Amino acid sequence: MAVIETRHLSLVRGGNEVLRDVSLAIEPGEIFILIGPSGSGKSSLLRCLNRLEEPAPGTVFLRGEDITAMPVITLRRRVGMVFQLPAMFPGTVADNIAYGPALRGEALSDARIAELLDMVMLSPALADRPATELSGGQVQRVAVARALANESGSAAAGRANVCPGPDCDARRRANAAGTARAPGSDAGLGVARGRAGAAGGRPGAVARPGPGGED
Repeated sequence: MAVIETRHLSLVRGGNEVLRDVSLAIEPGEIFILIGPSGSGKSSLLRCLNRLEEPAPGTVFLRGEDITAMPVITLRRRVGMVFQLPAMFPGTVADNIAYGPALRGEALSDARIAELLDMVMLSPALADRPATELSGGQVQRVAVARALANESGSAAAGRANVCPGPDCDARRRANAAGTARAPGSDAGLGVARGRAGAAGGRPGAVARPGPGGED
């Protein structure tokens, strides 16, 4: 059974067609990246996966369950979302990573925080650094670690762009952007600007370009 599936998903915003008849299935263990030009609807598609955009009933499924039938809070605990320009909460890097579990009355060990930092290619020594002192790339990676700390079933990233430079291949970009699976998670999905196709996995679905779409 697919972890995430869309069936003939379409989206209209302000009278403009943003997505048209998008069908895809992301299987357990996959890293799946959508690639397309600016305005093709990639981010809009991601936003439908945790109902930041409300999809029509019967068009988006999480492990076979229609997400429009789920409480939104339950859905968002199961699908972690990392935005292109994430915001850090006041406090240290460790405070940010532990934020989600703390809301549930749970505490993350120092070892788990170090593991999450290593997973996004950051030094565990950053754990005690104030989040306000991070670079833009570090902020994005900490946001990925924060999403993975919730141990959500799937991770979705706003754009695979936090590993810039010619030395970064497609899979490393996917890992840095949070599309890499955390232990216990099911699958990862991200977007990147470029030509239609896929990186780091099997061919991906690309939303059709349309006026009013987002990246």
